[in-house]
Amino acid sequence: MMEKFKISKRTVFRRCEQFGIPQIIEGRRTFWKKTDVDVHFAELLVQYDLKDWYNAQQIEDIYGMKCAALKKYALRHNVPRIQFQNITYYSKSHIDNLKRLAKISDGNYYTIQDIVKSSSFSTSQVRYYVKNEKLSVKRVNGLLLILKADWDAFVKRYQASHLSEAPKQQEPNPFYTIDEIIEKYKVKETTIYRIAKAQNIDVFTIGDKKCFPKTGIDNYFIKDNPTPELTEWYSSEEIQLKYNMTYKQVTTFVCKHHIPRKYVGTKPYYSKLHVDKEKNILQPEDDFKTVEELMSMYQMTVHQVREVIRFYHVPKKRCGKFIKLSLHDFNRIIEERRQGIVPAKCDELPTDPS
Repeated sequence: MMEKFKISKRTVFRRCEQFGIPQIIEGRRTFWKKTDVDVHFAELLVQYDLKDWYNAQQIEDIYGMKCAALKKYALRHNVPRIQFQNITYYSKSHIDNLKRLAKISDGNYYTIQDIVKSSSFSTSQVRYYVKNEKLSVKRVNGLLLILKADWDAFVKRYQASHLSEAPKQQEPNPFYTIDEIIEKYKVKETTIYRIAKAQNIDVFTIGDKKCFPKTGIDNYFIKDNPTPELTEWYSSEEIQLKYNMTYKQVTTFVCKHHIPRKYVGTKPYYSKLHVDKEKNILQPEDDFKTVEELMSMYQMTVHQVREVIRFYHVPKKRCGKFIKLSLHDFNRIIEERRQGIVPAKCDELPTDPS
C-alpha cells in the first residue's frame, strides 16, 4: 500500500482506521480488505497538474515563508491543499491572490518584497524607514505599495549619509574603532553596543573591524561632561557615608535631580555643589520645620496640621527624605486664626516690591 499510493506507514493506518476498513493479522503482518482499500484510497492515485500548485519549498523561495508559518497561514485562510506522493501542495491561485503579488498594474510603486529582493534591507527595516521618512504609500487590496520616486530618493540620501560621504573624510578620520573607544572613554565593549543601540548610532564594518561615527560617540559622552567651574566632587561612597544613604538611594537621587557627573575610568563622581544644594546643606533650615515639629510646637494633631497645610498652601521643601514646611507662614496662619481673622492663602499673598 505504501508503494502503490506513495504514502507513509502512519497514513496507511490512519486512513484505514478512519474509513473502518476490515483487517486481519497474521503473525507480524496486517492485511486490509483490498476492495475497500481501492475505493477509499482511489483519490490518492489521481494525477494532478502540479503547474497549478505550490509545494512548501517553492512558497519559501517566492514569499520567504517558513514551513511552520505556511501551515498556520494555509489553515487560517482555508487554502486548498492536496497530498501527492507524500508531499503537500497548496493552491497556487489562492496563495498568489492572498499575497497580492501575482501582478501589479501600477509600475510607479514598489512592493516590500521587491525592495528586499533587490537590496540589503530587511522587511522590518523597509517598514521602519517608510514610517519615519514619511514616504508616499498606498494600499491595494491590503498590499502596501511604496512610491518608487520617494523610495529611490531616500536610498540616495541613505547612501550619501551612510556610505558615500563618511568614508571620503580622511582627515580627521570620522570613525572610532571599538579599541579606540575603550581606550579613550574607559568603557566595556558591551557598553559601547548598548550606547549605540540606545542613541541610534550606526555601526559600520570597515575591513574586518566594527567602527562607530566619532560625532555620535563624542556627543554622547560630552553631554555628561560637567561645566569647567565645577571643581569639587563626591564619589558614591562619600555620599553614602555623609548622608547615610545606600548605593541604590544614591543612584536614584543623582538621576532624579540630574546631578552633573564625570568619569575617572569607569568610576562616576558627582558635583559636590549640586549634591549639597539638593540636600539643603547650603540653605538655612531654621525657618522650615517637619510636621512632627509643628505638632509639638502648637499642640496640634497630625490631621489638624495637614489640614492647614493643604488648605492654605503652606510652602514646603524637601530636606533629604523629609518634607519641611515654612514656619513663618504656618505661624502667621495660626496667629490670625486665633485673632478671628480669616488667613489668606500663601500663594495669594501680595509680593514684596523690594
